Amino acid sequence: METNLLLHQIREGKTSAYQKLFDHFYEDLVNTAYRYLYDEAESEDLVQEVFIYLWEYAADIEIHTTLKGYLFRMVKNRCLNKLKAVKVIDSTNTIAIQQLFEDIPGEEEVHDTVQNERYNQLMRAIEALPDKMKEILMLKVRHNYKYEEIADQLGISVNTVKTQLKNARKRINKIMPVVFLLWWFSR
Repeated sequence: METNLLLHQIREGKTSAYQKLFDHFYEDLVNTAYRYLYDEAESEDLVQEVFIYLWEYAADIEIHTTLKGYLFRMVKNRCLNKLKAVKVIDSTNTIAIQQLFEDIPGEEEVHDTVQNERYNQLMRAIEALPDKMKEILMLKVRHNYKYEEIADQLGISVNTVKTQLKNARKRINKIMPVVFLLWWFSR
């Protein structure tokens, strides 16, 4: 799908192009929002707001990557803003670590190379963690387990899970601070 052409057509007010774009990306954008909000209705509402914004401001939008990348980035940013508005605190930086696991759809090929390199560096840093810490981290960020689920599965306390995740974040930050800085500024 040629998204730049669709954006041009949307700017001209062609509803068929808008509908095509909506149909193509809606489900993936809702899934992305859900990974942050854990609420299907909220995720759907947020994505619909993104598409309304796109329709209303298409003429003014400046896109420096791809339209697909722009849409996914907008959904991510709105999710983070919504979480911040309800004072959700990510004290263990789980969201930050989880972001490094995700391939952000729609990035240009150059960005894919950077993302792949970040992912490979992250995996090397995780492999350097002690086995139990690595297992806890993977259950949290890869499998989306709650603290209680990890504690039950491994027969440890919830506080131990939180401490291990905090220590994992610190160790990864020491091993690859540049990657985290790059990630932070690319958000």
